[in-house]
Amino acid sequence: MAASEPARALRALAGTLTAALAAAGIATAATPAPTHAPAPPPHEGLPWLQAPAGGHPLDAQLLEAVAAQQPQRVRELLRAGAHPDPVDRDGHSPLVLAAASGDLDSVRQLLAAGARVEGLGRGIRTPLGAAVAGGHLPVVRLLIQRGADVNATGLDRQPPLLSAIRLQRQPVATELLRAGASTSPPGR
Repeated sequence: MAASEPARALRALAGTLTAALAAAGIATAATPAPTHAPAPPPHEGLPWLQAPAGGHPLDAQLLEAVAAQQPQRVRELLRAGAHPDPVDRDGHSPLVLAAASGDLDSVRQLLAAGARVEGLGRGIRTPLGAAVAGGHLPVVRLLIQRGADVNATGLDRQPPLLSAIRLQRQPVATELLRAGASTSPPGR
């Protein structure tokens, strides 16, 4: 799968950076989980994909499966009781991660399990904003069909239509306009 090579390269880079920081005496360990909850499993050098301490034990595994674009594993974890809306340490929900990568199957699974279509968490973009930035038209269409607000902004305060135009995503911009996206500048 083509997506696994960039993921491997990213893991290798993260491992190299972690080793360099450790050699320089800079700690990289996250705050340990409370003793009453099991610690999330380590994620091969990508600690930001771990769910914050105190969450469901399957949350980190769900975030990892979504990041690795493994829709079958996502389905299994959701059926086993993983919550569809945990956030990673950077504040991204599984739906935002799946939308950003264009993983339509995982987006469907998460929405079917009750993931919030406007679930921002603490991340920069909404799921729709993430799909728009990636130019993933099928995901954009599904999120709009499921009620995503075509004018909602994330923490970057940039509406999806403006993102689509700036990133030259013409088919996505056209879809947003069809769905009623505002052509007025933000704040007006």
